[in-house]
Amino acid sequence: MDDILNVTDKSGRRIRLTKKQWRHISKEHPEIDKLDYVGETLNSPLKIKNYEYDENIKYYYKHFKERKI
Repeated sequence: MDDILNVTDKSGRRIRLTKKQWRHISKEHPEIDKLDYVGETLNSPLKIKNYEYDENIKYYYKHFKERKI
């Protein structure tokens, strides 16, 4: 498989990230520069926000103090 990350989120949903998805994230969202941040955010987010047009899509938020912007 092309999965580079498999986690269970705070609500118990299984989430996987493929190499192709990570390439997109790295290119389009350079502020997300470490895969570890993605996994940690999914495991213990500060906030989860619903996407108003699709109930299956969630936005996960977490702040990393050590991260330089």
